[in-house]
Amino acid sequence: MYLNDKEKRMLSGEEGVGVRKAMEILIAKGEAEGAERMVDIVYAHLMPADTMFFPYGRQGKWSRELTGTLTEGVTHLKVPATMEPKFVDLKKAARRMEFSKQLVAEMESIMKPASEYYENIGVIPSYTALPFLIFPTKLGQHVVSVNFSGVVRRKSIIY
Repeated sequence: MYLNDKEKRMLSGEEGVGVRKAMEILIAKGEAEGAERMVDIVYAHLMPADTMFFPYGRQGKWSRELTGTLTEGVTHLKVPATMEPKFVDLKKAARRMEFSKQLVAEMESIMKPASEYYENIGVIPSYTALPFLIFPTKLGQHVVSVNFSGVVRRKSIIY
C-alpha cells in the first residue's frame, strides 16, 4: 500500500505508540481489502469499547487494554469526532438490571476515566447512535463510522 510522508511518519511512531498501532491495523485491513492508498477523512464516529458494552471482567480488562494501547500518547484529535451512546446514569441502569455494587464500581472504574479522556482530547460528547445528525457530510467526503445506522444512511445518500 502506498503511504505518503505523513502516513510514513505516523507508522514510524513519530506521533506516538497509539498512532503507530492504529496505522498498523489500518494498513493490514487496507491491504487485506486491496486498497492502494489511504484517504483523508473529514469526520469520525467512535465506538470505544471502554465506554460501553458493560465493561467489566475479562471484557472490561480487554477493552481498557486495547483502547489504552490505541490511545497511548494521543492528546488531541485531527478531525471532529462523536461517540456512540453510553450509560449516562450507570448506577440507575445497573439498579434496574440488578447488578451488584461491586460490579457497578468495576464498570465505573473503566467507563468514567475513559469518557473523561475522550472528551478531553476533543470528542464531541453527543453520545448518539445518529452521528449524521451532528456532523452532516457532503458528496465526496470520507468519514469513518462504526455505527451501523450511520453507515447505511451515508451509503444510501452517496451511492
